[in-house]
Amino acid sequence: MAGARRVLGEKHWITSAFIGNYGETLAALQRYEEAEAALLEAVELTTAVLGPDDERAVEQIESLIALYTAWHEAEPDTGHDAKAAEWRAKLDQLNTPAIDRRDSQD
Repeated sequence: MAGARRVLGEKHWITSAFIGNYGETLAALQRYEEAEAALLEAVELTTAVLGPDDERAVEQIESLIALYTAWHEAEPDTGHDAKAAEWRAKLDQLNTPAIDRRDSQD
């Protein structure tokens, strides 16, 4: 990850992929707070560089949802299920065609 930051720079989608993979690894190790920070960074970077509709951005969001779901299972009643639901709603919004999004904003 440090190498990607150094060689490719902070604003490269491959750097965000490394950060996301790191976050997924931390989540698998149940290091949820660290995983959250990495995955949020990966989502932010990927959506900034590639746009929110890009497949890789969607995959980063899905990883974040998986994190919050696992975290909720490990620590119920701490609000992580609500965070998962918020990100699912954002993902659903991305999957809604643009014409439908305009209609729902009126």
